[in-house]
Amino acid sequence: MRASAADIKSVLNFRDAGGMPTVDGRKIRENMIFRSASPDKISRKDIDLFHNLNIKTIVDLRAPYEGGKKVKSIETIETISLPLDFEKTTRENLIPLIKRKDGMEHIPALIDSLYLEILDGSAGVFRKVVELLLDPSRTPLLIHCQAGKDRTGIISALIQLALNADHESIIRNYMTSNNALLPYFRKRL
Repeated sequence: MRASAADIKSVLNFRDAGGMPTVDGRKIRENMIFRSASPDKISRKDIDLFHNLNIKTIVDLRAPYEGGKKVKSIETIETISLPLDFEKTTRENLIPLIKRKDGMEHIPALIDSLYLEILDGSAGVFRKVVELLLDPSRTPLLIHCQAGKDRTGIISALIQLALNADHESIIRNYMTSNNALLPYFRKRL
């Protein structure tokens, strides 16, 4: 029996980025593009499921300073580092803003600028991910960053847009991260 993305429980936010309807009534192929948070803490049980998904390439969007440990059981899968780094904006703008008394009211505008910064820096990464997707020896592939939300979400949404996915489906898929990451955020509060 083939594993499903939903079976992987130890990697936060792990899911299939395909399977959604396109605007012309077709459907994006399933089990070709997966997205997640970092797989650094994958459980032994999930490693077998991970291999059953036949993932051939892992795209890591984290900056070098974020890099986690390499998981021995999945190190046979080629990992390609394509960093999308927005640490400068976070350090220079977000953290000081959070510390201000009135800072929280300005967070939405800063998050918008953060996403624009990711988009500005993502063209080369997006191009490389598309090249990987067009190479059958590289798919299925997994795209991840630290939490699998912002950078991974933007790259996944761009791929879905390029594949003519229904916009509401893209938004729903993107917003799934909010619930999928509740355990991650609860640990940090």
